[in-house]
Amino acid sequence: MQLSNEVKIQALIELFSQSYQEIVRYRDLEWKISYWTVGLLAGIVTATQLVAIPVVSKTYIQSLLFIAAIIISIYSAWHIHFVHKNLTWNRSLRIKCEKYLKMFDNDEYGDKSLLPVNMSLEKVSYWNGAGHLVSWWGIILLTTIYTLYSIMHLKTI
Repeated sequence: MQLSNEVKIQALIELFSQSYQEIVRYRDLEWKISYWTVGLLAGIVTATQLVAIPVVSKTYIQSLLFIAAIIISIYSAWHIHFVHKNLTWNRSLRIKCEKYLKMFDNDEYGDKSLLPVNMSLEKVSYWNGAGHLVSWWGIILLTTIYTLYSIMHLKTI
């Protein structure tokens, strides 16, 4: 069965639309992961500052909070990496669709291209968004360090 060019173009436009929606979803997910992580760690800090615990159970509670903070931080850093990897893949897919739809060609749409002249046609790599990735990891790391510090200085009764 031979597909017509119209059907192929429609499928390509649908793929372009779907990749754009995935880009938006993954970008929002990166932010949500960071917010939730910082929020959970801030909750642990608040609990350690407001609640005084008995001296008898201090070591036990410190150990549990310490392990919880480490697990939350490692999981969120890994999850941000996973989401960023998928985001990069979808951005590359979108750029390929834009090339096939000739959005970069000057001749196809009149005098000038639909996209800015200075836009690069390079493949999107994982490290193109390194600034965002490192800043999210940095925020999580700093929050984790402060959380662990506050856990080590629990108030006791």
